[in-house]
Amino acid sequence: MSDTLLWIALGTMLLWGIGALRLDLLQRRLGKLICFPGLLLEAGIRVIACLVTATPIGGVRPFEAGSPFLTTGRCPVRRIGAPISLAIRLVLTFSVAILVAHLGLPKLAESGLDLPTIITGGDPLGETLGAWVTGLPSAIGSIGWGSPLTLFTLYLLFTFSLASGINSRELLAALWGWGGLLALATSLTWLGVRFSFLSRGWFIERFLLPGVWSGFSLFILLGVLTLLLLVAFHQAPRLAAAVKPRGGETPQTSADEVR
Repeated sequence: MSDTLLWIALGTMLLWGIGALRLDLLQRRLGKLICFPGLLLEAGIRVIACLVTATPIGGVRPFEAGSPFLTTGRCPVRRIGAPISLAIRLVLTFSVAILVAHLGLPKLAESGLDLPTIITGGDPLGETLGAWVTGLPSAIGSIGWGSPLTLFTLYLLFTFSLASGINSRELLAALWGWGGLLALATSLTWLGVRFSFLSRGWFIERFLLPGVWSGFSLFILLGVLTLLLLVAFHQAPRLAAAVKPRGGETPQTSADEVR
């Protein structure tokens, strides 16, 4: 259970990084057009969260430049309204991502694409991560890349991760919640209370979907890829400016070179 909460907390931090780096990318007409499937899923999740918390919905602007895909008002429930709304969004975001991965990638459950166990694994952290990284290429290759459904599913999850980014205020509310749950679960585990029936989606895997952890792991990996692409997008102009010679400057030739 502690590992599950830890990876969910890290996934939340990942969504914050995406939200911080994407800036107004999804408010541009071209960005909305490219990421339309992911934006549509994310907007549906936010509508559900607004309905539960009685938050007013401003409207949907799918192709209008300079405005968000979905605009919402302020939650009338003070203090706890925003954390509740964010908790609903996060739960639905990870659940929808798992569902999409399960439906679009039939081989995912048998691929072994599972995030490593860090807290309760027993092995040193370096060995655990090293073994996971070593087996990651074969796990990714076993998903099956020849199907158009596979490519569309990966595209949908990629755009969904980009659309699901959160801001700093939402991150603060999420960290309070996930941090408290993680501390409680760790303390109870240390005291001998076991959460095997909840770990890695045990209940969901047996009564709803197989391969829940694999679907969650794929979404986290695609989120990491999204974050790296955003970092590269921000660094590209600086690299280009550093490589490009300054205008008006001509190379000087020394006397030794003339000789």
